[in-house]
Amino acid sequence: MDRQELLRQAAQTYLTPCCQNAVSLALAAFTEQQGEILGGLSRRVSGLVETVRQQQERGEKKALRYLVVSSLFSSTVTRSYEYEFALYDSELYLDPTESCFYWAPEFLFRQVEQDMACFAEQAGRELVRIRAFELEEVRRMYVNGFHPAAGLFLQQVLPNILEQNGLFSLSLEQEFSVHFGIYMEQLVEIAAARGGKFE
Repeated sequence: MDRQELLRQAAQTYLTPCCQNAVSLALAAFTEQQGEILGGLSRRVSGLVETVRQQQERGEKKALRYLVVSSLFSSTVTRSYEYEFALYDSELYLDPTESCFYWAPEFLFRQVEQDMACFAEQAGRELVRIRAFELEEVRRMYVNGFHPAAGLFLQQVLPNILEQNGLFSLSLEQEFSVHFGIYMEQLVEIAAARGGKFE
């Protein structure tokens, strides 16, 4: 077994229960801070809706077809753990007018740095001279384990937040959908609206 495989196996053994524990702690944190977390996200969505309203009034933005929430590779590198929320017309990534904001669900990623430090110490006992780039690969794999929880959270809260903050007052196509995934990769639909109403 080569070094990379040994490191991957050690990460899976050590970090899988850490991820499960971190998600459980995040759910508890969300329950305690629900108003603050949802209020912060709601304000960001409200700002995005207002930006798009102005873009549409100036004729810069066509009718909307998608809201895409994407995890960003760069946010794992910078350790900001942000998601991009972007409203697009039917051309999706080819939409010429940018309309987005970035939001980090801190309650979800609160444990990542601590877990990674513990893993580095543990793995350092088994593998000689672990390099920073090797740990970054592990960090990316570990953070990817949080995305399903983020997607489920957003699936539950985004339709109401979008409705309450005026999404349906904008010019939309007949069918509008919310997608979640990794930026510029395959996306999963987490909500859909037809005729001004989420289904």
